[in-house]
Amino acid sequence: MARNPLRTKLQANENTIGLWVTIECASIAEIAVALQLDWITIDMEHGHLGFKEVMAHIRAVRNTHTAALVRVPAARGTSTRIELRMPDPSCNPYLALAVMLGIVLSSVWVPNAQPR
Repeated sequence: MARNPLRTKLQANENTIGLWVTIECASIAEIAVALQLDWITIDMEHGHLGFKEVMAHIRAVRNTHTAALVRVPAARGTSTRIELRMPDPSCNPYLALAVMLGIVLSSVWVPNAQPR
């Protein structure tokens, strides 16, 4: 298995097949793996997924051919809100993104991000 099969396919201009996840049940991600989908996008912007649910989806596709992408909420004004739904209300959203990157996500998608 290639190190990043999704990136390889995209660089070769090949079609990819995937799905958007907006519900909590990690079985959806497991089904995507069983169907040999190329990617899933876990939508934190339009869904009501918290950090716990996102991590469950990521764990379901980890070390498989299916890439996990996370769409974080778009910037609104001068800040971006990420709902983490954790017992500790002092959780830092930037730290949460770092944790997601640290567990080998294929991508974190920040809508409308502009390069500086």
